[in-house]
Amino acid sequence: HEMYPSGKYADSTRRDYISKLKRWTEPWLKRPAREITTGDALQIFQQAYENGASHQLRKEVKIAINVVFKWAIDQRFIVGREVSPVHGLEVPTYSDEERGEKIPLIKTRDEIAKALDEARSQNNPWYPIWFAAVHTGMRAGELNGLRKEKIDLIPNEKALEFERSLDKGLIK
Repeated sequence: HEMYPSGKYADSTRRDYISKLKRWTEPWLKRPAREITTGDALQIFQQAYENGASHQLRKEVKIAINVVFKWAIDQRFIVGREVSPVHGLEVPTYSDEERGEKIPLIKTRDEIAKALDEARSQNNPWYPIWFAAVHTGMRAGELNGLRKEKIDLIPNEKALEFERSLDKGLIK
């Protein structure tokens, strides 16, 4: 993605697409892209379902496949096909799958405190990130963009002030 930058998608979006494709379409990596079929895509969705991917995540994988194939076809990296193997394909919903998305499990304050205490006691390298996420409400992308030099501790107010940058612009 660094080699072929595009202004159409933010860097974080491209990284997300690449991550999803590496995770869920790994069997395709050694095959010529023009040979990948809709049947191959259905097999990927089946495997993703069997490995716990939600319907929403499978739809996001489909979007990533479409975007990357469209770009590669437009750039003539893929010749011999005009659309992605998932173009027009509806992501399957399996018989034992709930129609709606599952309600996420919400932890209680005590459960969160216990998990953070355990992470701290084990010197888990993710502890500072989890701590910041819980105590600031920042999302993953915001935490990823956070830099030490952008944080000011305000001890008397028991607070911190920070700037967090997104791919475009600055949010304070």
